[in-house]
Amino acid sequence: LPDSITEISRNAFSGCTNLTFVEFPQTLTSIKSCAFRNCTNLKGIVVPKNVTTIEEKALGYYYDKEDIKVEGFKFYGYSNTSAEIYAAENGFTFISLDIEYSVGDTNLDGIITISDVTAIQRHLVEFEPIPDELLKLADTNGDGEINIIDATHLQMYLAEYDGIVLGKQIE
Repeated sequence: LPDSITEISRNAFSGCTNLTFVEFPQTLTSIKSCAFRNCTNLKGIVVPKNVTTIEEKALGYYYDKEDIKVEGFKFYGYSNTSAEIYAAENGFTFISLDIEYSVGDTNLDGIITISDVTAIQRHLVEFEPIPDELLKLADTNGDGEINIIDATHLQMYLAEYDGIVLGKQIE
């Protein structure tokens, strides 16, 4: 989406089944109803602080004789914003971007486990991307890149290999 966009119109992306993850530009302020309806493969969305309006069923729903929530749909956003309110009102997972997470906690559950390794692997195969704001958490060896070495580094950390420190390359 272009950085100049301020509003996403009603039904603008309705039925775009190839969408899996969307990060909105900071200029966005409004998402109209049904904007992403029937985007059945869309599993996550990053909503900037500036978004003040998210209308009914704008995100996370598809229609099959009735409106149904997309399973596993996640909102990445900021506390006390329209994203958090919409997620709560509609029963979606909300992941706050204003909390400081630890390097390695790529699934943002507050603990580092093998699930975080899986999150890195899913990101690498483009199955479930990690939002840009959180990529630093996946760089477990601190080399500035996200690749399979980070997943391996995290596995070694979990296996308690000597000398493994998260956020630092192996010496």
